[in-house]
Amino acid sequence: MNYQILKLLKLPIPLLGGNALSDQTMTELFAQLSSGDWIVDALLGTGVKGNPRPPIDGVIRQINQVRQQSGCRLLALDLPSGLDTDAGQANDPTIQATETATFFAMKNGIDRPAAKEYLGTVHVLDIGIPQSPVMELLRFPAANDNAAGAFQSQSLHEVGNSTSSIFHENQPGHTELGYRQLIYVTRLLT
Repeated sequence: MNYQILKLLKLPIPLLGGNALSDQTMTELFAQLSSGDWIVDALLGTGVKGNPRPPIDGVIRQINQVRQQSGCRLLALDLPSGLDTDAGQANDPTIQATETATFFAMKNGIDRPAAKEYLGTVHVLDIGIPQSPVMELLRFPAANDNAAGAFQSQSLHEVGNSTSSIFHENQPGHTELGYRQLIYVTRLLT
């Protein structure tokens, strides 16, 4: 759906594929990224383990290079791509954000010292999921409640992801919710 919207708006859509990006693609990417005041990182999500693989690793390196050279601001959505949120450890490479907008609750690892240099300022955004029932399930699961047992065995970032899926996936308004989150993030940061 988002791809179709971008096509209708006639915005340039560089397609990435294969294990490597051509020099021409990297040059074009660098030029496009260098022309803005902001870069938004939404390449990888929570649950990704290990070093980013090609071609994403090259894109992350390119984004970090542009940010360092141009001084633009970099917003990571949920977490910087390449960061292991369980351990708070940066993989090679990891986005170096100036701002991170994380959803629902702080993820495990965000508060770890090793993660700080990659996060920038962290904003926890409400996405409409009531926190208190989920937190209660984490603290005091009912003995015979399968959902509570599942929550008990998951880390907080997995709970946030699975709860988001339960409340929003494949439901009308899911895409609209994403746009409202992005608008909220934009208002928060400007």
